Order: sequence, then C-alpha cells, then structure tokens
Amino acid sequence: MITLHAPAKINLYLNILGERSDGYHEIESVFHAISLCDNVSLEVSDSLQVFLTSDEVDQDDNSALHAYHALARFMMYRGVRLEPVRIAIEKRIPVRAGLGGGSSDAAAVLCGLNKLFGLELAREELVRVAIDVGSDVPFFLYGGACLVSGRGERIMPLQGKLEGRVIVAIPSVRIDTAFAYALWDRKGKPANRSVASLVAALRNGDWEAVTRQLYNSFLEVLEQEIDEIRAFNTTLRETGLPYGLSGSGSAFFILARDESDVEKAIKAMDGVADEVYEAFPVESGAEDFVQCT
Repeated sequence: MITLHAPAKINLYLNILGERSDGYHEIESVFHAISLCDNVSLEVSDSLQVFLTSDEVDQDDNSALHAYHALARFMMYRGVRLEPVRIAIEKRIPVRAGLGGGSSDAAAVLCGLNKLFGLELAREELVRVAIDVGSDVPFFLYGGACLVSGRGERIMPLQGKLEGRVIVAIPSVRIDTAFAYALWDRKGKPANRSVASLVAALRNGDWEAVTRQLYNSFLEVLEQEIDEIRAFNTTLRETGLPYGLSGSGSAFFILARDESDVEKAIKAMDGVADEVYEAFPVESGAEDFVQCT
C-alpha cells in the first residue's frame, strides 16, 4: 500500500486574463500549498474502486477516478496495462471552496500509481497527464509556491516561501467554479496590475510586501452577486489582518505572522465562519509526501 498526503492550496494572486477559444480561461496566479490535506491510499485490487469519506463527492465520478483513467490511457500508448487499484481518500479539505482538494487528490493518485507500479515517469510526463484531468492538477505535482499561467499547465516554481500561519475561513455559502467563471465573464475584466512585485516579495522573504500584493479577480464580482460573500469580506477587512479569497471561493484565508495574529483571526471568525482551519505554508506537493507502508 502507498499512502500520500494531498495538500490544499491558496491563491495569493489570481488575475483572470480572459476566456480562450477552447472555452477555458487564461490566468496568471501564484499558488501556495498549505498543510491542510487529504490522505490518499492506493493498493492493488481485483477491481477499480474509490472510497471517499465525504458525502459531497460522487463516489462514481471524481477526480481520483479521472486521474487513474488518464494515466491508464497514457500508459496504454506505451504498451503498459495498469492493474486495477483500490483508492481510499480521507477528505479533510472542504469541497467547492477554492482550495483545490479534488485536484490535489488527483495529483496524489498520479504520483501514487507511478510509485506503486514502478512506472518511473518524470514529473514533466505526469504534468502532461495531469492537465487532462483538471487545470489545477499540475500545480500539486510541484507544491510550494509557484507562478501558474495558461489554463494551469504552465508551472514555474518560485524561490522563497510564505512565512507564518494561514487561517482558512469558510462562510456558509459554497461556490461552483463554473458559476464563478460565468459571473466573471459577465461582470469582470482583467486587472491592470503585474504579479512581478509579489514574486519578488516572496523571493526576498518580505512578508509585508507579500501582504500588500494579495489579489483575486473573483472577489469583486462575487461580492456584487452574493450577500454572504460581501458580508464576510467586510468582517475580514475590519480585522486589519491581510487576507484574500482562494480560487473561485468560497474559502478565504487570513495570513497571520505570529500567535497574536492567529488568536485575533480565530476570534474574529467565531460565530461568523461556518468552518475555520489553522494551517501553515508547505514547500511540497503530493509527490514529496509519498509514504510506503
């Protein structure tokens, strides 16, 4: 059996540049992996099976299954037939929150299959498979802090990492990614700003500069459309702590530099957030968390 930890992510920066001819959206984003994670186990089985501990994920149609089938097709062209496996996923990352849990699970499955069957595929080869599974999946083969562009397939690992703690706070409302992009198509526009300052701040370990560059294209349009998001954003702004929206929401994150900031953030979210998690930035993706048992 192989067990992996599949980390969540936050978006320190997300600028949507527009819709592409293939129906996807061109983005420029800085992803950072965090310690909130799912646990993914794989073992050889008589038939392909996926078991998840969440009722919010379809047991018969999910990213883990898609990842298995995508890699099976890839290996078939090489004359290799994958044996069936049993995949068990302990869900800890909230779904439909913009934290990339499903994508991270898919990346963990790809890495796990690569190890389980001794396929010896390079990360670049896994990325080719990953993009067919989902736009965010390639990032989780890297982890840490990365500049992500295109529809998600172009990954550039960044020097430096975020310091401190990350408080993830989720309002009662959940948001489908397709809905958020459709809303942006109607009401949003690309921001006239550059990601270069954030990249430099991470490289230099300048926490204050990082906090000044937090940005997400979805936040303005979601605020206009959803009362709960608008109210939640107002509460976070009043804390005076640096915060942002992760992905298409509805999870927000608060950056805490020390224990005092952590306590302040958690107190502010008491009775306001539906779910609150304390995490820290991590430098690894799914591949680096592989454990053999």
